[in-house]
Amino acid sequence: MSISAVTINVYFTPLSEGGKQSDIRFETSLWSRTYSRVTGNVYLHTPDAIYTFVQLEGIALVPFSPATSKLDLPIFIQFQHKVISPDGELTAAGERFSDSDVQLYKDIKRILYWFSRHIAESIPEEERHGLLPHF
Repeated sequence: MSISAVTINVYFTPLSEGGKQSDIRFETSLWSRTYSRVTGNVYLHTPDAIYTFVQLEGIALVPFSPATSKLDLPIFIQFQHKVISPDGELTAAGERFSDSDVQLYKDIKRILYWFSRHIAESIPEEERHGLLPHF
């Protein structure tokens, strides 16, 4: 294992005003992945995800020993497929919107719909066929 660069924001440590971080959000990205090596970055964020307090860049991970079929272990014993039953009340976990928040989101939805429709109508029919699906 090797790390190209480590950056620590000391403000978010127990000895500073930011204090020790009890909840951590993280972000990872891979640069490359081969049979014997994975290289990428790891960023640790504050609970509100506004600040990054640790950056680990250029992390290269390699196995302790080469992989062999003898070392392969089953990860799962069995799969169980069941129909999921979404539960909005459980998902919300006590979060409630005020009437003004609900109205605000409805207004935003209407404005976004108007802009999306206006943009779609502004593209000539002959140009639409050459667009990528997400456009």
